[in-house]
Amino acid sequence: MKKLKALFSSIILILLLLNTLSPILTYAADNTTTETGGQEEIGREYEIKDEETWDVSKNGDGSVIAKWTLKDRTLTISGSGEMKDWESNSKEDWHGTQYTKAIEKVVIENGITNLGNSAFYGCSSLTNIVIPNSVTIIKNNAFCYCSSLTNIEIPNSVTSMWGSAFNNCSSLKEINVYSENQKYTSIDGVLYSKDKTELISFPGKKEVTTYSIPNSVTSIMEYAFYGCSSLTNIEIPNSVTSIGVRAFKDCSSLTNIEIPNSVTRIEDEVFSGCSSLTNIEIPNSVTSIGSWAFYRCSSLTNIEIPNSVTNIGFCAFEYCSNLTNIEIPNSVTNIIDNTFYGCKGPIICKTNSEAHRYAESEKIGYLLLDNIESQYGTEYKIKE
Repeated sequence: MKKLKALFSSIILILLLLNTLSPILTYAADNTTTETGGQEEIGREYEIKDEETWDVSKNGDGSVIAKWTLKDRTLTISGSGEMKDWESNSKEDWHGTQYTKAIEKVVIENGITNLGNSAFYGCSSLTNIVIPNSVTIIKNNAFCYCSSLTNIEIPNSVTSMWGSAFNNCSSLKEINVYSENQKYTSIDGVLYSKDKTELISFPGKKEVTTYSIPNSVTSIMEYAFYGCSSLTNIEIPNSVTSIGVRAFKDCSSLTNIEIPNSVTRIEDEVFSGCSSLTNIEIPNSVTSIGSWAFYRCSSLTNIEIPNSVTNIGFCAFEYCSNLTNIEIPNSVTNIIDNTFYGCKGPIICKTNSEAHRYAESEKIGYLLLDNIESQYGTEYKIKE
């Protein structure tokens, strides 16, 4: 009995000692906060410390340091030179951890010249950031998925910037550029090159449903309108000769778009996820349709591919579930597997064409223009 009492007393004493230790704030898997004793083993991805520092210099020499402070929920980048690059799925430093939900403010001090790839990727509570005049480069995905960021100021010093830097910033209303910047400018919060020939980034939360691109623009850069879910209509002028990869990806309210005759290629994933798109005309100037170009455009009902097209990429029209009467000309010499997977069909083509071969190999219904026999499903044959 005495031994049991002694054991019980020891347990009570240990608990009291643990209770006096300073608590660590942690973010549980369901995003709620809890407090645990300082001695408890917690997976690093859930632990939020009062203070923590990381060497984030490009060369790992300590020239650029990131410091986290819980008290003001601020991440401060200090030192001189370039930040390192991260992968979007990285779990280094604060990346891929619950810090990305805790950071509310980022301070970048003078001396930092480069914001690395995916530097603040997924910092969903980042509401405020000031970029100093020492920064010259803002890299790929630097602020991607910073879903609480509402506006951003680009200083005069920036000379190179990726359009994907602000991907999926769903609350971003304005991208503004200091007037003396020699490389970039903004028009009503939309980011352009200084000469207004390149449209670089359209803020995801800009409160307009229709947008007319100025006639000065010749290039719509990659990711330019990525995730702009409020836009229903975009007018592209004839001055535009190129539309970049994923330029209109996940513009889920976009119902209609006209590609000008000056465009020669429809790039990879350019309209992927445009689930409200009901109509699109591919001009005779287009020679190639990229992979996943119209992936999951589930409201698209028909498509006419012009005689200028020779190549249709992998999964280009995959899961366009309402797409019927797909007319493919003889000019198309390459159709990759799964290009029309999940479409209703039929494919309209000529006997012994690449489209005919594809329809048979993929067991998709087809209509042969030269002998007018329609076959569907797995039961089909060529008319003698």
